[in-house]
Amino acid sequence: MLTTLLKRAHYDCLGFATARNALAFMSEHEVDLIIADVFMPEMDGFELLRVIHRGFPMMPVITLSGGGSRLSGDFFLDCTERLGAVAALKKPLDVFTLMTLLDRWAPLSDEFDAKNEKTSAARAAIGDVPSDDSTQEKEDA
Repeated sequence: MLTTLLKRAHYDCLGFATARNALAFMSEHEVDLIIADVFMPEMDGFELLRVIHRGFPMMPVITLSGGGSRLSGDFFLDCTERLGAVAALKKPLDVFTLMTLLDRWAPLSDEFDAKNEKTSAARAAIGDVPSDDSTQEKEDA
């Protein structure tokens, strides 16, 4: 759902079922921004932030959380910002807030840029996001 929203807004993005799959992609492709859920299978958002900042220290990361435990989701989001996330958003997402952050941190897709004379590069959205068909093919490969 998040990848669909971002593609409709003219961002190049990919969704990954796990942080490890996203990190493998990042090791071979240029990425401008990471959007990650705090609670994911295999590697949570806290560990992901640590790995990203060690290997990609200038990489902006936006974290998402709906809570998921007895503690408030705000607590976990505050923790991710203290660990280096450029922003932390509570689910359900406020689309306007997300788009405002993307305007600041991620260029639009090449296709949109060609029409509007803007610059761009590849982006990745990761975490606990439903996959579209193209993402599933990449994950199955």
